[in-house]
Amino acid sequence: MTIKIKIGSTLIPFQLILMYIFNTVILQYTINPVILQIGNFVPALLVFFITLYLFKDTLVSDWKKLSLSKWKLLLIAILGVIAIQLIFNVVNILFPVYENDLDRIAIPFSGLSFSEKVLFLIFSVGTVASGLTEEVYFRYLFIKKIFIKHQYFGLICSSFLFGVAHYFLEYTFVSTISYMVIGLFFGLIYLKTDNIWYTISIHMLNNLCFSILITFIS
Repeated sequence: MTIKIKIGSTLIPFQLILMYIFNTVILQYTINPVILQIGNFVPALLVFFITLYLFKDTLVSDWKKLSLSKWKLLLIAILGVIAIQLIFNVVNILFPVYENDLDRIAIPFSGLSFSEKVLFLIFSVGTVASGLTEEVYFRYLFIKKIFIKHQYFGLICSSFLFGVAHYFLEYTFVSTISYMVIGLFFGLIYLKTDNIWYTISIHMLNNLCFSILITFIS
């Protein structure tokens, strides 16, 4: 295993630790969702740029190997986002995170001004950037590098860890099941296409849509 792969294998744990530290400190002073987003924004962008630096050759190579137009890639990304939401909703019906909506932690977006929502959306760039980081980490590294001789085992491991990495969204392990299934979905696409940009485009577009919806519809 090369030094680059060893460093790359620490990126998501490093990002999660930084997010935990940032958010723990910020929560001592405010619960404003705009300010709290900084705790995700800074670590996410930092790890994003490290990922670009470490794996730029792979990203450029796969981009050049795309055998379809960028508009078709966008269409695939849109269909992928729809598929993800269907998977998410079906799994949550089978494994409900909350018994009722009163148990859900409410985020007071409705009380924010328009300028605060715009600022929140800007900070959400970190969430969108994480789409690329997570695909390189969970798909490329696990399936193509770490478990190169046992790719389907890597698929299972990466899907499980992808779900666990999203524990902090709801702070319950039941909520990670849907992300494990989505991770499996991403992994199968990567194995089928052998090109990381398919899953990156779906993942980043999904995160972008989620950021817009949670900001302006809440």
